[in-house]
Amino acid sequence: MNYYRNFYGNEESEVMVTGETKTDASGKFSIDFIAKPTENANKEQLPVFNYRIKTSVTDLNGETHSAETTVKVGYHDLILNATIPSKI
Repeated sequence: MNYYRNFYGNEESEVMVTGETKTDASGKFSIDFIAKPTENANKEQLPVFNYRIKTSVTDLNGETHSAETTVKVGYHDLILNATIPSKI
């Protein structure tokens, strides 16, 4: 598993953690990590950090399956994007 961090800014992505885990009896696993902001992040600008999680799982037959997802974390609870016409 790899965890990457980036936010809507001019910073490069960085690998935060690389590791291995085992699945439980039903084939599930969990990922725990601390979503740390970058050192130069300005909290007042309400940055949103993207944590990309990439996994590869090898089954008992030796076949590998991969997946990727992104978790967005910030200093606020909600982001609203709306398109509103100039005349209603």
